[in-house]
Amino acid sequence: MKYIKFPESLTKINNINSVTSDGAFYRCISLTSIVIPKNVTYIGKYTFYSCNNLKEVFILGSPTVAYDAFTNCHSALEVYHAEDMITFDKNIINYGDTHNVSYTNNLKAYTATLHDYKLETDAGTHTTNLMFTYSDGVNFDVEIPYTYTINKAPLTIKVNDAEKVYGDENPQFTYSVSGFVNNEDENALSSDVSFTTTAEKGSKVGTYPVSASATAKNYEILSNDGTLTVTKAPIT
Repeated sequence: MKYIKFPESLTKINNINSVTSDGAFYRCISLTSIVIPKNVTYIGKYTFYSCNNLKEVFILGSPTVAYDAFTNCHSALEVYHAEDMITFDKNIINYGDTHNVSYTNNLKAYTATLHDYKLETDAGTHTTNLMFTYSDGVNFDVEIPYTYTINKAPLTIKVNDAEKVYGDENPQFTYSVSGFVNNEDENALSSDVSFTTTAEKGSKVGTYPVSASATAKNYEILSNDGTLTVTKAPIT
């Protein structure tokens, strides 16, 4: 028996006798490779004991593997877990950038094909399962967790310079915004733009910095400060 087709509903693979080494596949010497379905949660002790020609085990889920489950198999036996099959090369982008999943297939002898996928677009750290199909010598689908980070895009609020006469209230400050992506505009802000300055109604003649602030789900707000100039009041 070289090939075993396990049903997807399988959850456990136990040995026949818990005392002896009579595993469920004890001395299946023709067995060369097996694929353990993702729903399997437990592989019992001695299950594949003395499968002398077993060289490759592909574990698609995260089962508990008992001691000696693969004892006395081929000396070159490789046990591949799902998370070891694929390495993702790039997983950090900025909001608004094109996000193409880049990966390396660690099972060089076989072909891995990534299925269509849909990723989150908002800033933050996200995890999703991506489906790969392996072929050219094996035939199975495997879901591999992909964690990626979308950084907030930089957004600059430039405060326009303003002027007032000594004794007057501060003027209504104006500004311009640069850095929106995805054809967005100020509707992407989560709050109104607010301003901060040390100048008050009674502040002395001189210049004072004016900074702006706001919040946005997908943007890191930077302030390009302006200057408020307080001029002398006329007196007759």
